[in-house]
Amino acid sequence: MSEPKLSKTTSAARLTEADKKDVLEKLLPGLARDGAEVLLSYTEERQVEAGRILVAQGDKDTDLFLLLRGSFSVFEKIRINQRDVVLQTATFPAPGILGEVNLLMESARSATVVAIEEADLLLLSHSSFLSLSAEHPKLAIELIKCLGVAIHNRSVTFQHKVRGNILREGKTVEGGVAKLVRYIGKVSQCPESVTNKLFSTDLKGYNYDA
Repeated sequence: MSEPKLSKTTSAARLTEADKKDVLEKLLPGLARDGAEVLLSYTEERQVEAGRILVAQGDKDTDLFLLLRGSFSVFEKIRINQRDVVLQTATFPAPGILGEVNLLMESARSATVVAIEEADLLLLSHSSFLSLSAEHPKLAIELIKCLGVAIHNRSVTFQHKVRGNILREGKTVEGGVAKLVRYIGKVSQCPESVTNKLFSTDLKGYNYDA
């Protein structure tokens, strides 16, 4: 098994204030330019070296990271047959959001995330988020909405990926449904009479190719 790559050497110019606002607008489109400018004043800018651990699985810190530049890898420690196994589950580039669940729910980190190249980010601490909420409540609500959208989109993307992989194994509609039963529990294909009562003929669901 190949070892996970934790770092690589890069060299890039620091981002300007305008660059940071541009990235924030893309990451959090509900804030618009003025909101991005206000949010920026509540964050702490950090540049981290390759190999730096940003969040560690199991920790209960509640910082939100707005990733402006760089690339990152995700690692998760699990157990299989009582044996510790570490999985490298993803690698992704900036821009991105990290820690939105922890900021909103104050839950333990679900994975460890490492910068695999020099990276720029903005840190919004929980105390700064509370200050933002008190001083700019409408902006805080918009921020929460944006984070909710990010959480939702990530969940839906994962669901489609898992379902797609399972259904492709089934080869046919019937075979795919049978596979779903095996992997995710009881599910059955409804007859056309039920379908017509529940859904408009204009509604097109997400397509999975078997």
